[in-house]
Amino acid sequence: MRVTMLDLLTIVPYYTGYLCRDLAKRDVDVTLASVTYHLDPTWFQRLGVTNRPGFSDLTRSINIRPRPLRQLVKATECLLNLAAQWFRIAFAKPHILHVQFLPLLQNAVPFELWTLRWARFNGVNIVFDGLLRGRMRK
Repeated sequence: MRVTMLDLLTIVPYYTGYLCRDLAKRDVDVTLASVTYHLDPTWFQRLGVTNRPGFSDLTRSINIRPRPLRQLVKATECLLNLAAQWFRIAFAKPHILHVQFLPLLQNAVPFELWTLRWARFNGVNIVFDGLLRGRMRK
């Protein structure tokens, strides 16, 4: 079974890391689509989990001080990595897309919702919070 774990901004790194590690122990092929957690950069490595966000994991290695500029760079990186997920869904076709958190959708930016619809269109099963079910039908 192939699972893509989606937490592109690394909102819940400890839960996500443990979940990926434990799924891998049960012979599940897990791809962690997450950037490196900037407050604990070796977290995933220490668990033996490799994170593959997509196109970019750059913001962890550059120290941008002005918060608005840093947020803009992280949002751009997130969108690039989200685009990479479209390719992963189309060509690697995971059996399950496990969505941890949708920060863009929470801020009324629909790109993550479009990604979920793309996954569903491609026959990928989606695991996510039930509060989003109504938005998926649109």
